[in-house]
Amino acid sequence: MQRTIFATMVAFSLLSVGIFYNNADDYYKKANKLYTNGDKVKSIKFFTKSCNGNYALACTRLANIYEMGNIVTKDYEKAMQLYDKGCKQGDARGCWYLASMYESGRGAKVDIEKALNLYNKACKNNISIACDDIKELQKLNKNVKASVGR
Repeated sequence: MQRTIFATMVAFSLLSVGIFYNNADDYYKKANKLYTNGDKVKSIKFFTKSCNGNYALACTRLANIYEMGNIVTKDYEKAMQLYDKGCKQGDARGCWYLASMYESGRGAKVDIEKALNLYNKACKNNISIACDDIKELQKLNKNVKASVGR
């Protein structure tokens, strides 16, 4: 009897802290729904949980929120960290956004070489605007010798 009561209490405790909302995909879907329905502030909590669960797109979406500063205080450094995490986990859009920050110097010193490497990674993963950005950098800077990566 005591074991049953204890198990019930543990299960209830886990439910109340959201443990059974158990995977990054679920958190991402919840975040997206909240964001779409206008509860953008609350969506941040679920984008964060999803990103912490290594859901790449959630990291990129959260980074965008920090970069834009419409919902939270603008924080380029945090945005760059989150774009980097999304990029490393396979979201090519995260690579593209991070590249644009390095190119423009938002959140870090301008670094064209890093920007080109990231644009190339995004281009190779079918982010066509990244391919265009590489070509544009090549036009603007004759020293740029990156190949467009498709």
